[in-house]
Amino acid sequence: MPSRIGSDSKTCFVSDGFEQLFAATQQDFAPIYARVAGAPAIPAGAVQESDRVLHRGTREGWSEGADV
Repeated sequence: MPSRIGSDSKTCFVSDGFEQLFAATQQDFAPIYARVAGAPAIPAGAVQESDRVLHRGTREGWSEGADV
């Protein structure tokens, strides 16, 4: 089924390149999973205080229902 770019994902992440992506995924994630276990889910599209927003869209085409 065709879709518009970005219409199926409310959040995207930007990296400086594959090297940054590969370096970030080489770590052991077990301590991170332990730290966030039981934490409340963050809905897609929600902006946290620690986020750096580069562009905020119009939300056109986003469903208003729960997505977590």
